[in-house]
Amino acid sequence: MLTIDEALEAMITVSDNGAALALWHGFTGAAIDRTLSAAGLGAFHIALDDSEDHVATPRVIAQYFTLLAKRQLVSVAASDRMLARLERQRINDRLPAQLPSNVVVAHKTGNLAGVTHDAGIIYTPFGPRVVVGMTWDAGEDDAKHLLASLGSLVYAAVLEPPANARFQTPKGALAYETGTAQ
Repeated sequence: MLTIDEALEAMITVSDNGAALALWHGFTGAAIDRTLSAAGLGAFHIALDDSEDHVATPRVIAQYFTLLAKRQLVSVAASDRMLARLERQRINDRLPAQLPSNVVVAHKTGNLAGVTHDAGIIYTPFGPRVVVGMTWDAGEDDAKHLLASLGSLVYAAVLEPPANARFQTPKGALAYETGTAQ
């Protein structure tokens, strides 16, 4: 039997879905939803039971990580513990894969049938950058490559002075076919 701390560590650092399910059943979706709503993250929905799905958008995940990076999600001490745990992530074949080895990334991966995700905070020389990548219906290798490239692009983009930036952030969601030029 795992303690809550051990289950949290497994859920975050090795993306253990069994530990996540145990925590979900122990705390209940309704209680987790109330906590998320109180934090201003009402667009996050944790399933109430096995008959429905969890719902999260890239935007609400980015809001979550932004609040966490600012240490405004929970207390400063709890935020620091959460960030330290996210920095211990052992699945590093996505956002951090193409980054220099000394770059700190506090992130959470996700895998279920047909989806491969990674989201978190990349600590750049110019401050933390929140990055969210969610894929579905892509091959796992293609998705990992896309997410690694995303991490690299975000890290590299902040190294160029803003006056020289030649791109704009898209206003809406973008969909790309893997293996095609973008």
